[in-house]
Amino acid sequence: METLPRSQEVEIKSEVQRIIAELDVALSFLREANETSDKQYKRRLIRYAQIAHLAVLRLQPSLALTGPDGIRINVRLLQIRANLKRYGISVAGTLQEMLINQWKRSEKGRHLH
Repeated sequence: METLPRSQEVEIKSEVQRIIAELDVALSFLREANETSDKQYKRRLIRYAQIAHLAVLRLQPSLALTGPDGIRINVRLLQIRANLKRYGISVAGTLQEMLINQWKRSEKGRHLH
């Protein structure tokens, strides 16, 4: 089994920590959105969480995570998806699903013009 050079290992660990922090912020946005009565602010918070979710979906395949870090990230992604679903927002569960949805939207738009 091939081992990574120490510098690459540290870089991946650092990226994983940034991703987990990003997801924690997204979950905080969703908690705050749940508590606010300001509709415009709520929409912004929900949108920020959605953007963070999509960004992590894009980054996740390049890291090929397994073990505890992969589990932590996947649990947070599931929590974000569940919260967004409560607000009526359906988001992709995987990068492939996200790309398929984008392709379908672009195809649909082509037929409208």
